[in-house]
Amino acid sequence: MYHPFTASQLAYLSRGPTYIRPNPSVFFPEATLQKRIDREHDDTMKKLKKCMSEITDLPKIPLTSPLYKSYSDRLRSCLTQSYMTIIPLIDQIRALRELKMIQSIRKKLKRHKLILGETDKSGVLHIGRQIDYERKAAEYRQTTGAYEELTSNPFNDIICQKTELAYMYFIPKPHKKGTPLRPILNTIHAATKQISQFLDKSIRPLFDRFVRQTAFADGVDLLDRLQKHIQKGYFNASTLVITFDITNIYTMLPQEESLAILAEFLRVHNCERVNGLSIDTIVELARVVLQANAVVCGNKFYRQIIGGAMGSAFTLTLANIFIYIDDVFFTCNQSENKVKELLEAANNFHPNIKLEYKIGKSVPFLDVLVKNNNGILASSVYHKPSAQPTVVSFLSDHPRHVFQNVIHTALTRAVRYSSSFEVFNNERRAIRLMFLYNRYPSNYINQQFQKFFADYMSSSSLPFIPMITNPKPKRN
Repeated sequence: MYHPFTASQLAYLSRGPTYIRPNPSVFFPEATLQKRIDREHDDTMKKLKKCMSEITDLPKIPLTSPLYKSYSDRLRSCLTQSYMTIIPLIDQIRALRELKMIQSIRKKLKRHKLILGETDKSGVLHIGRQIDYERKAAEYRQTTGAYEELTSNPFNDIICQKTELAYMYFIPKPHKKGTPLRPILNTIHAATKQISQFLDKSIRPLFDRFVRQTAFADGVDLLDRLQKHIQKGYFNASTLVITFDITNIYTMLPQEESLAILAEFLRVHNCERVNGLSIDTIVELARVVLQANAVVCGNKFYRQIIGGAMGSAFTLTLANIFIYIDDVFFTCNQSENKVKELLEAANNFHPNIKLEYKIGKSVPFLDVLVKNNNGILASSVYHKPSAQPTVVSFLSDHPRHVFQNVIHTALTRAVRYSSSFEVFNNERRAIRLMFLYNRYPSNYINQQFQKFFADYMSSSSLPFIPMITNPKPKRN
């Protein structure tokens, strides 16, 4: 696709959505900075007093205590120093240069009618034509039939303080063929937000507890369960590994059926009352969350008539209760044809629920690649083909400990997922290249690698792995 951006602008965008521009407030007017200081001061003091009033195991400090005044003065002094201190000239120059860079990118986006946004799952920035977004969004609404257009703005029918209609936007999925869009509903000030959050906090812990034995918390949990599965003799050379997920789970969730399943779920698990509410009351609250969901998209109004809003807290919990879990992993010792028959039967079980599955001796699930090597389990870190080697840029204005944590997290995952020393060493090299690409200094990477391995070797809570060193070149 043609784009109007220069090489330097593309390089700046390649830093990714997690990049924080250094000193963004350096050019703000003094009055703006003072308002920010006042807001942060007031928010902090409010939280402090609330926290101190809820303490039960220590003596409470009266709200009239001079300690609060002393702390307030010191807090304001620290905030003023942080925001008002003049930064060095070299930092001012860099801040100005990056501000101009952002302004030039915004102008080109507007002039050429382009959309810049974060992608689905891969977490990188994507540039697309506005006309393509509008076309794909219209195709999505037409294909799913999940939204009906409204003839007027229903906002005035909603009575609530500081309420806004949910706003629908779309993010691209470059890891899927044709780069389809995923609809997201911004429900921050939606009228049903607090009801949705309340239901999620009430019902999700119940669901998590009841399915704990058959749900994977993460990749490490998956591998631990597989090891126990192997010890029971269920894993041999002919064992197939299978994964499947649900297409458009949020959008295609049938509303009335899912509410009926919610009631059945609570009754089966003897939850006649949850947080003092009866099952009928919970179902009616869930109905409000699903059906009172008018949204704005562009300059038109829609109401979702199938499924729930992706962006509403309770939607995922309700979807999981309806179909159990949208991502499934299992092994099978029957033939591939038998497995396909089973999955095709499941695919025809409900007109709204469609599966996409993978069957073989090697399949990815979550962020793990699971392999059956002639009856021996092998695993490694899985990188999606569309994934970009992007992490928090070292040029970003994040706190320094963030960069250390990013490196240690990547290495920890590699250690836990790698089934052999060779697999780990390959992943370690890939990790190093990834951080070099994101402008991490080589010496800093080496230092963090050494610290990680030193801490790792002294820990008794993790399995042993030999110390990794840079391989020496072979002599001819």
